[in-house]
Amino acid sequence: MSKLIKKVILLAVCMSALSFSYMNVNIDAEMLKSNIRIMPVTSTATINVKPDLANVSMRVFIEKEDQNKTLEENTKKSNDVIQAIKKLGFTEDEITTNLQTYSYDKVISTKVTGNSYKNETKKYYVATTIIALKTGKMDKIKDLVAASLANGVTNVDSIYYDVQNKEKYYLDLKKAALKKAKEEADYILAGAGSKTGKLMAFEFSTYNVITPQPMMLVGKVAMAEDKAGPNITPVDIIPPKDIPITQTVQAIFEIK
Repeated sequence: MSKLIKKVILLAVCMSALSFSYMNVNIDAEMLKSNIRIMPVTSTATINVKPDLANVSMRVFIEKEDQNKTLEENTKKSNDVIQAIKKLGFTEDEITTNLQTYSYDKVISTKVTGNSYKNETKKYYVATTIIALKTGKMDKIKDLVAASLANGVTNVDSIYYDVQNKEKYYLDLKKAALKKAKEEADYILAGAGSKTGKLMAFEFSTYNVITPQPMMLVGKVAMAEDKAGPNITPVDIIPPKDIPITQTVQAIFEIK
């Protein structure tokens, strides 16, 4: 290997070291004073795990001109949904609800004659109950959605699939990430005619654990004038085959 290539590789290592100090692992001042050459490496290990947790968010939306009737209908439909959910085997511990209410003025234009319109302002009242479930009953999610829509839910906003107790995978992932970092350092330094020395410092992070994106069931909210009711667009609600869990390590090795 030419001297020029070796210089380029070592320059890349130095530039990497400078940028590495900006990250979570700081290069110790004593390390630099002692003229120890260092090799910073960032590496990630990933494992694919079958999801065993579902987070479902749905809503019952009611809008009317009468405030009392709005609340009454929302309460009735929300209770019907919860009872239907419980019949499927879901428990109180898995269900949470949150009622939101507000009112607004709606301008309604009525044609009088020709291009002449009369504007009238009416107050409308809205009651929305958010029904959320966090459950491990993965085989009942499809039935859950069907029963909820049949008993008053107007929108299924999202279904997040996840993995319970991810922490139990972290130790093996940390070992794998650190091993991978050492292998990467060995490979890079070999190109410069150097060898990897001892591990000087390291830090793990889990901020980049991949979070499953929500699967949206887009629905048309049943407005006061919408006699047809909700119109839910069918989508696939089958859980993904697996979900990636990651651990990242920032490591600093001595260059021999």
